[in-house]
Amino acid sequence: MLGLFEQQDIDCVVDIGCGDGTISSLIQDRVKRPVVGVDVSVVAAKRAKARISDVVVADLNRSLPFRPESIDVIFCGSVIEHVFDVDNLMDEILSAMKNDGYCVLTTPNLAWWVNRLLVLAGLNPLFSEPSYRYDIAGIAKRKRPDAPAGHLHLFTTRTLKKLLDVYGCELSAIGGSTIMERHIIDRLESSRKIRTVAFVAGVFDRIAAKFPTIAAEVIVRFRKSESVQNVI
Repeated sequence: MLGLFEQQDIDCVVDIGCGDGTISSLIQDRVKRPVVGVDVSVVAAKRAKARISDVVVADLNRSLPFRPESIDVIFCGSVIEHVFDVDNLMDEILSAMKNDGYCVLTTPNLAWWVNRLLVLAGLNPLFSEPSYRYDIAGIAKRKRPDAPAGHLHLFTTRTLKKLLDVYGCELSAIGGSTIMERHIIDRLESSRKIRTVAFVAGVFDRIAAKFPTIAAEVIVRFRKSESVQNVI
């Protein structure tokens, strides 16, 4: 993903939905420019401020706290699936982005290879949350041990490309990433057999990440088309 951030002459980089600033700091190291984070959580903002240039507390369901056409690079990592109004978020990104700027956006892939198998088995795909109180999407039936992720919108690669197209965006890069990383496997308090299956699945997941249509997450980089620039 970091390879999508061009090391060019830029002034302003913003990470919307920055969380604790972990990814923001990696982007900052990559582009060699200060990164400003935006997050709704005051607690997360305090943590992020120790890692990056500055952090602004703002509700992404409303508006971005930036002047029109003032941002060179926007990172929107695993945010679009959480906001109430996807269209408002797209409007705000395109408004804040400079005409020669770009946005890198990531979101979980509804058509992930694991989800395809789950649906074939009659189960809900991962990332979906039919109940915020209970974990009933997969095989389990239990009260949630943690707070729900709050996924309101789920995208396939094709759907995300369509969204960018209807907003007149020019897609300049698309890729995939994994989700079954080592630290997730280590957290499994299960039998050795289940942990082995998870490890093998992780190997397949790294292979699938090379193909955006079946990868765990979709990563895109897009710019404003000339038609959008003339309207905004």
